[in-house]
Amino acid sequence: LLFDSSAQVVARYVKQDLAPFGEYIPLRTVAESISPFARQVNDFQAGQNWQPFKVKDAIFQSFICFEILDDDHVRNGARNMDFLVAQTNNATFGESPQAAQQLQIARARAAELRKEIAVVSTTGFTAHLNRTGEIEKQLAQFSPGALAVVLDQNPGNSPASRINSTMWSLWALLVFLTGLLRRYRDNR
Repeated sequence: LLFDSSAQVVARYVKQDLAPFGEYIPLRTVAESISPFARQVNDFQAGQNWQPFKVKDAIFQSFICFEILDDDHVRNGARNMDFLVAQTNNATFGESPQAAQQLQIARARAAELRKEIAVVSTTGFTAHLNRTGEIEKQLAQFSPGALAVVLDQNPGNSPASRINSTMWSLWALLVFLTGLLRRYRDNR
């Protein structure tokens, strides 16, 4: 939710890319036949649209939790945005390496997309990432606090953000087939 200065909601983004087994049960019939606990899990309802947020002259997109993992989803949401926000609640994972791993993924996204990212976590790592993925500022994990940052705007799109995973796969297949044809030709 984005609130204005009078505490009114001006924009709302609903997570589109739900996490299997945490936010919905895939193959529910099979899962319920294996474990009676699967019946106790209610499936979340995924959002259907991006909701860019605007503050003053900056437009940004927020990603919720594991959405940051999905290549095409992140590339689509990041297009033409000035900066990004990655918000998460890592509490369920306790002291496992999950929060650090999620921060590293966000760092890779910042470098890939050439956009600054505000990473906001309830118990994980809250950080300001520059467009090369370096950590500018960071709060300690499990420590209450606030982090005030100024995010640089970059509405442009990086080369990586212009190509979806299908295109990367097709290029890889083309390179593989070219190599295979050369090998075949050389062995004749």
